[in-house]
Amino acid sequence: MALTALFVVSCNSADPDAFVINGTIDGSDNEYVKFSYNADDSVSVEDSVLVENGRFSISGKVNKPEFILIYMGSLNDRTNDKYLRFLIDRCDMSVNIDKENFSKAKLAGSPLNTALDSLNTLYREKRSEDIFVNYIKSNPESVVSAIILMNIAVGMDYQQLKDLYNPLSDNVKAYPDGVALKEELDKLERVLPGKEAPDFSAVDINGKEFSLSSLKGKYVILDFWASWCVPCRHSNPHLKELYKKYNKSGLEVVCVADDDQSPEDWRNAVEKDGIGMFHHVLRGLKMQYEPEFIMDKTNDISEKYAVHFLPTKYLIDKDGRIIGKFDDSGLDEQLSKIFE
Repeated sequence: MALTALFVVSCNSADPDAFVINGTIDGSDNEYVKFSYNADDSVSVEDSVLVENGRFSISGKVNKPEFILIYMGSLNDRTNDKYLRFLIDRCDMSVNIDKENFSKAKLAGSPLNTALDSLNTLYREKRSEDIFVNYIKSNPESVVSAIILMNIAVGMDYQQLKDLYNPLSDNVKAYPDGVALKEELDKLERVLPGKEAPDFSAVDINGKEFSLSSLKGKYVILDFWASWCVPCRHSNPHLKELYKKYNKSGLEVVCVADDDQSPEDWRNAVEKDGIGMFHHVLRGLKMQYEPEFIMDKTNDISEKYAVHFLPTKYLIDKDGRIIGKFDDSGLDEQLSKIFE
């Protein structure tokens, strides 16, 4: 399957920022189709249109390719599967929807969305991320490259991501996913070996103020975990062994739990696993579900350390600098070099 380069240009000659989506919904009449998209970096559009005789039309303006969400019912209903997400450009487009099976719908008329669909289909067939990597390398001026790179970036280290990000065109880097990629790169760079470990302060499990910098002069295992994370819990006996072996020589363990929404589960897990001797804080992620969904990462410790998987463990030296990110066997090797 050949995928050609796609450039960020308008395909609507009458108005360079206008788009139109003409749609049909089988089995629907006199119902409302809802939609939302960002018209630009500061304006969000949320509206609805009436389905008449099985037909509807959505029109608007965007100053760059954007994702549009088209749905029926409430997005707060987690059982609702009547929604679609498409990448639209400034074009005339069309979509045919089966009310009982939204997932079958395909958007016609948007080359960007077609390319994204083709890539996802090819990936499902071959199950190889090389599909995405090769596309990114061959299409540095396509916003699709930024979108798919953002989706696979969580599994990459700093150098891998940098090598794919740097060749992207300035227009693609300015696209929202391109901006997010730069932010991710900056976070990864901040936690490279040799960098000063980002400091944080939080109220600990005992209700006392705790800061990472208070442990300067000690070696620190910084463990990102959660009560619901099975591999994390399986790793706790190993952490206890390391603490027992090296604590008197200057090792401390700081556990950052992804349990802000379930603090009682966090406390119970600490007690059950017998790890109360460690320093324990919550990651600091605030989430609100009603009346609208809001995610506040202002005090999110996991964000500071570019944590995308649990467990994630960093080793920090007595000067407060990052030695590296290690699994259990890697910690054994590093600590034996330091203390034995």
